[in-house]
Amino acid sequence: MKKTLSQRFFLPLCLLTLFGILGGSHAWAEAVTATITFSNSNVKISGDSVTGDDSQGNTWQITTVGTSSFTPSKDYCQIGSSSEPATSITFTTTLSSDVTVKNFSAKFGGFKSTAGNISLMVGDTKVGAGSLKASSNVTVTSTSSAAGKVLKVTVTNIKKGVKCYNISVTYEQAKKDPAAAFSATSYQVEYNGDITLPFSQSGDGEVSYSVSPSDENIFFEKVTEGCYVVVGTTPGTYTVTATVAETVTYQESTATCELKVVAPAANISPKVVYRKVTSTDDIVDGGVYLLFCESKGGAMSDITEASKSRISSVAATFSTDAN
Repeated sequence: MKKTLSQRFFLPLCLLTLFGILGGSHAWAEAVTATITFSNSNVKISGDSVTGDDSQGNTWQITTVGTSSFTPSKDYCQIGSSSEPATSITFTTTLSSDVTVKNFSAKFGGFKSTAGNISLMVGDTKVGAGSLKASSNVTVTSTSSAAGKVLKVTVTNIKKGVKCYNISVTYEQAKKDPAAAFSATSYQVEYNGDITLPFSQSGDGEVSYSVSPSDENIFFEKVTEGCYVVVGTTPGTYTVTATVAETVTYQESTATCELKVVAPAANISPKVVYRKVTSTDDIVDGGVYLLFCESKGGAMSDITEASKSRISSVAATFSTDAN
């Protein structure tokens, strides 16, 4: 039995703090800002269906309806013209998971008499709106936060050409679940014994272990594959909890399993009982028999099976050491 643990690893589980996950809540990572810029040297809008990545690696789809006029330049991309304005321009990105959008903005410009309506959407929620104002540049900014993973900017009711500068969004992403789990729901160990409780997680948080009810005779050592436990002489059923600490990317999580500490099983050899056979009618084919000589007070040293047909001709050596 493995009992060569260093004392610096031996901590009573009852001294560890048990942390629980806040029911129904999410931990959120730090806010990040993603910006996509339109120009000759950045994302170039040169057709009615264009894709480009923002500074966080999110891919945006830019879809234009109603015009074939596209003019990328040094500081912006122009869509449409006075003679061939677009009907609509849509900028869309779908994130890998839901986020909380804290700030959402889009910068546009135009020419004399340019007009159009601008909407900022997070999922089905409109978080900002504004209008194109002829040759003036305008930045439409969100007025509320919202949760979702589909972000969209639309420009509709357009007159003349539109200058597209950039879109910027600041959001917080929910931290990932580290999927903490023991490999089984219940384990059993004899007292004064030891056992390893395999545990795994997909995150990067520090793992701590605790036991309930607390017992100063239960000790543990963290090992690569999980929790190595040494138990004392107190039988009972315990709940072992593994707690994964929150990190920048992963939320706090817990997993539990049952640990039964039981008394060792008694080592009792089966007792063989022989019955005296007084007639061949009592002999069963295939049975195992002990031939005993009452006059010599001993059994034959060679034990053999006998059948009704040849029981009378069995030859054997007697041993007076047998009882």
